[in-house]
Amino acid sequence: MMLAAVLSLQLAGCGQAAGKTTSQKEYVYVPEYQKIELQEGLDQVAVVGDTIYFRTGFYNEQSGNYEQQLGTLKIGEATPKLATLEIEEGASISGMGIDSEGNVLSLVTTYSYEEEEGAEAESVPVEEAAAGSGDEMVTATAAAEWEGDESYQFPGSMKMEVCTYNTDGKRIASMDLTETIGAEGEIYMQSLESDKDGNLYLCGEQSIWVFDKEGKQLCKLELDSWIHNMFSTKDGQVMVVYYGDNGVEVHPVDAQTRKIGDAIDKLMVEDYGNYTFVKGTDTDLLFKADNDLYTFNFSDEAPTKVLNWIDCDIDTDQINTFSMLEDGRILVVTSTWNDDGKSDVELI
Repeated sequence: MMLAAVLSLQLAGCGQAAGKTTSQKEYVYVPEYQKIELQEGLDQVAVVGDTIYFRTGFYNEQSGNYEQQLGTLKIGEATPKLATLEIEEGASISGMGIDSEGNVLSLVTTYSYEEEEGAEAESVPVEEAAAGSGDEMVTATAAAEWEGDESYQFPGSMKMEVCTYNTDGKRIASMDLTETIGAEGEIYMQSLESDKDGNLYLCGEQSIWVFDKEGKQLCKLELDSWIHNMFSTKDGQVMVVYYGDNGVEVHPVDAQTRKIGDAIDKLMVEDYGNYTFVKGTDTDLLFKADNDLYTFNFSDEAPTKVLNWIDCDIDTDQINTFSMLEDGRILVVTSTWNDDGKSDVELI
């Protein structure tokens, strides 16, 4: 089941925050629910203004293909708008973001298994492919699709693009990164963000690539630690989250100086908490640390605790994303499943 929660603010007592934070003790958030059914599950969820963006899809029995869809839902409306994405068959989306005009930026990777003229795709024994990759998915795929076959065929080619879609699913622009990031081989891309100047940031496991709006690579930044995620603030500053010497750290990424800035130490409420950060509405950012939600401005001495998820009857393990709305309510998207395998969306 997919749940989207809007928490409405009411006067009441609220639990006191401990540690180096301030708290709003005079308020409590009370959930309100609205239920919407989808044919399949959703992922790549983002909230901008009064709109929830997400990716979903379904298996088209007539064409025999899985159709990927862009979903948009205005808060307060009952039915999401679903539009089939203009995307090649077999392509995968590994990251989505929303630009300043409300268009959807998507990192799209397409693998081709067709042999190019004059060349043969590499083919190795299944056992060797599994052992060499260290990926159990290769073993499972090979067993399911090439059972009895002596070899596993690697993709003959790969294309990596950042595509811009409007809310009708039409691709209105694309940036081919095959000769830059794609040339470095098999790379797991975690997320993408854009800053206030329209520069594009792509995040791998230990690297960040920065491109200008024309697709020119500005820099590649290498880290010694595994990157947890990236996010942007209310004013369009891109931040990177990773484990440093003192636990979880948040650093600004500076496209002008081609450097990663100092950690924002006063932001952290604990060294090794389970953190999720998103763009703020009336503050610079909003973040979840374990069972609590906080707001933060860079001018603040410490984060402000807003609420406790357990007090609001929300399971933190099911939270997909969240956002502060302009009217002070908090939108929370959580994920679970019905027994019939279909997903629902509820506005709390």
